[in-house]
Amino acid sequence: MIKRIIQTLLYSGLAGFVTIVGAAFFLDIPLFFSILIGIGTWSATVLLCLCYFLLRRNFRYDPFKEQKAYVDHHVKEARKSLRVLSQSRFKVKSMHVWIKINKLQKVGRSIIDMVDKEPARFYEAQDFFKKYLPSTVKIVDRYTFLLAKPTKNAEVKIALSETEDTLDELIVKYDEVLTSSISQDLTALEIEQSLLHNGYGENKPPAGK
Repeated sequence: MIKRIIQTLLYSGLAGFVTIVGAAFFLDIPLFFSILIGIGTWSATVLLCLCYFLLRRNFRYDPFKEQKAYVDHHVKEARKSLRVLSQSRFKVKSMHVWIKINKLQKVGRSIIDMVDKEPARFYEAQDFFKKYLPSTVKIVDRYTFLLAKPTKNAEVKIALSETEDTLDELIVKYDEVLTSSISQDLTALEIEQSLLHNGYGENKPPAGK
C-alpha cells in the first residue's frame, strides 16, 4: 500500500510538471496560471488514484474468507498443541495421569476436527482454543518438568497433586465444550424430526378411506 502511494505521488508530480510545461510553452498561458493548472492536475491525479485504490480494496475484501483464515489459523495452532500434549503422555510415570492426558487429547481432537469441518462452530468452542488447550499444554509441561526432578520435596509433591486436580477440572471443561456442540446438533435434529412428523400427520389420509 505504501509503495502504491509513493508511485502515485511520483506519477502525479510528473503529470503536474508536464501540465505546467505544456500550458506555459505550448499554450502560451502565463507561468503563474500554468503552475496553478499543474498543481490542480497533480491534486486531481492523486485524488483519483487514491479513490481507485480504496474502491479496489473494498471490492476485493471478503469477510467470510478472512474469518475462514482466522479459524484455520487457530485450528492449525491447536493441532500443534495437541501433538505436544500427545507426546507428553509418555513422559509421565503415573498411569492415572496418563489416562487423564489421554482423555484430554482425545476430546481435544474431537473438538478440533469438528471445527475444522464446520468453521462456524469455532465461536462456540473458542474458549477451548484460546484458554483451555493453551493452559493444558503449559500445565502438563510444568508437571513433566517437576516430575523429572531427581528429588521431590513436600512443596513439589503438593504442586504435582494440585496439577493433577487441575487436569480433572480441564477434562470437565473439555467435555462441556464438546457436549454443548453435540446438544445443539441434537436439538436441531429433534426439531427436524418434529417438523417431519407433523407434516406427515397433516398429509396422512383419514382412517377408513
